[in-house]
Amino acid sequence: ESEPVDINRPIRETLGIVENELPLENIAVKMELEDGLPPIMGNKRRIAQIFFSLLSNAREAIHEKIQADPEVLNGVIEIKTFREGNRVIALVTDTGVGIPPYARDRVFEPFFSSKEKGKGLGLAISRQIIRAYGGKIEVKSEVGVGTTIKLSFPVTQ
Repeated sequence: ESEPVDINRPIRETLGIVENELPLENIAVKMELEDGLPPIMGNKRRIAQIFFSLLSNAREAIHEKIQADPEVLNGVIEIKTFREGNRVIALVTDTGVGIPPYARDRVFEPFFSSKEKGKGLGLAISRQIIRAYGGKIEVKSEVGVGTTIKLSFPVTQ
């Protein structure tokens, strides 16, 4: 079921679930959510599921980096929303380990994970939900630097 959704609302609700835990794990969250964005068509709970998955992946990538490098003491997850033409954009960026090139082409495959078995949430389901609402998802990542996930949804008429 689809309805007009302010994308910032499920982001804030999802962040409300994990925001108290992240500082305890040395992860800072920076948000730049543009006010007054036009609604997108979707289901608020399904969109929240996408952001929960993205935040979980970002958190794990930062933990991996902290564990691998004793000089890295903390990490950052940044969430931005804005309008770009007739689309609403959401960016989720982390300062984690990044996605290796061999895995970047496979992150949307069902059941694929570059993490050990049972760790990490695949992006296949998120992409399926995003596409159902006319959206797109892109991944940009650099090993050792971090990852940015770009979601793009059409503005509802």
